[in-house]
Amino acid sequence: MIITGGASGIGASFVRAFVENGAKVAFLDLQREAGAALANSLGEGAARPLFLPCDLTDTSALRTALGEISYRLFVNFGAALEFARYLKNIRRPAPVLVGSADEQVIADQFAPVSQSLGVNIPVTIVPGMTHVDMIATPTALKAVVNAVGQQK
Repeated sequence: MIITGGASGIGASFVRAFVENGAKVAFLDLQREAGAALANSLGEGAARPLFLPCDLTDTSALRTALGEISYRLFVNFGAALEFARYLKNIRRPAPVLVGSADEQVIADQFAPVSQSLGVNIPVTIVPGMTHVDMIATPTALKAVVNAVGQQK
């Protein structure tokens, strides 16, 4: 869960509620001290929410923050450890799109990993896309639509 404006007010209430209900939370806000204090008050280790100071009106800072959140959530919250379990439990068609420049997944190794686990997941490598590009840039939509169209 990513929450913007999470250091105070209703945003902080959302952060608290999601953390208290077991969600993995990252939140952004300009208020450095309030954000750090909230994160510190809500747990330690993997249970602690990730706070990053960020001005949402600065698109470059936002892209950087989203990349940092994506990487930290993946590593710190154990997604890598449960990755194989997630793949094995897929029970319906689930094509995967991976950016060729993804910082987290080595794109050309995704298909062999899923095959080694005995799951048949079609993988499309989208040229020139990083992990953040796949979720945060307007040009990603066209690349994703093109990649999905090629799978038909």
